[in-house]
Amino acid sequence: YSVPTVSGVTTYTWTLPNGWSGASTTNTITVTAGSTGGTISVTAGNNCGTSSAQSLVVNTNGAPAVPGTIGGTNNVCAGDTITYSIASVSGASAYVWTLPNGWSGTSTTESIQVVAGNTAGNVSVASTSNCGTSANQSLAVSIKAVPALPTVTGAGAVCEGTTNAYTFNTDPNASGYIVTVPTGWSYAQQAGGVTVTVGAQSGNIQVAATNECGASTITTTTVTVLPAPVVSITAPTAPVCSTAAPIQLAATPAGGTFGGNAVGGGFFNPSLAPLGSNQITYSYTDANNCSATDTVTIVTEICSGISEIEASIQVYPNPFSSKLVVNTAKANGAVALTLTDVTGKLVMHTNIEGSITTLNIPAETAAGIYTLQVLGANHQMLASKKVVLQK
Repeated sequence: YSVPTVSGVTTYTWTLPNGWSGASTTNTITVTAGSTGGTISVTAGNNCGTSSAQSLVVNTNGAPAVPGTIGGTNNVCAGDTITYSIASVSGASAYVWTLPNGWSGTSTTESIQVVAGNTAGNVSVASTSNCGTSANQSLAVSIKAVPALPTVTGAGAVCEGTTNAYTFNTDPNASGYIVTVPTGWSYAQQAGGVTVTVGAQSGNIQVAATNECGASTITTTTVTVLPAPVVSITAPTAPVCSTAAPIQLAATPAGGTFGGNAVGGGFFNPSLAPLGSNQITYSYTDANNCSATDTVTIVTEICSGISEIEASIQVYPNPFSSKLVVNTAKANGAVALTLTDVTGKLVMHTNIEGSITTLNIPAETAAGIYTLQVLGANHQMLASKKVVLQK
């Protein structure tokens, strides 16, 4: 503080507020302000006396207020760039920002742009002026975790063409999964796993868990593809008469199962099949539990020349209970008889020794409707009749 020089003055006397310090006998004084304001006074003096005081009222200012709430994200990914900010503080000339260990960013203003590190902690800021620095305002910030390495569960060897499920252990930090499958495979992803359709090539199923912070390392599961068996049916390619004898079906490899219209016991029975196309299947499962199916179509049609032979055949009694008598005296070329159930399963087969043949039906044969067929040479069916077994 200072006053203009007064002519003839030999000394100046300064008076300071309580708690202030400083001393001078000249027209200037350097002081250290105390915590309270007051009046600074000065008088001029010489041998003739002392002047009246010249005074200045002074006030003291404290440090700025603590900043308000810090705005910005409090749960972040390592490596994210985030901006934090506060409202301006009255009297502040600058701001001091403090970040968690491993974070980067600098600012002396109301906002700061930072790059998050791997460590959680506090983002803090204090306001400052030439009168001091406030206490810190802080925001606790956490680090989101990248998902953990998933564990994949499923078969290590699968059959070509089959559908199989593989499951993952779910991580609460994961928002999704990246899945790759071997070439030629396809998959559908659902919660907690995938369903794959197996192609011809062995390979790896790879899974990584992801969220907004990144992806886990990749889990690799090696899967071996077992080839499907090669299955083939041998069956007539030309249409067959609807009254023809049952046709024995053949297929490779042996040991499989036939299916389809009028199929039973390894035979296709044209008389039980609807006219037109009849789809016949053969399914086979190998030692690796891998399966395959082949399909053929047998066409049945109405053939002429049967009705006269059928009319010449006598069958009695009908219904019957245990024995069935068949008179084939007028059925030229008849050599054998067959009896089949409604599924085409062969119940009996007997050669014709004379014009009268008696069929002794096995006791375990169930009651129902059966088909009696008269066969000629090469198992050609000459006639067919429905008979009823009663118990």
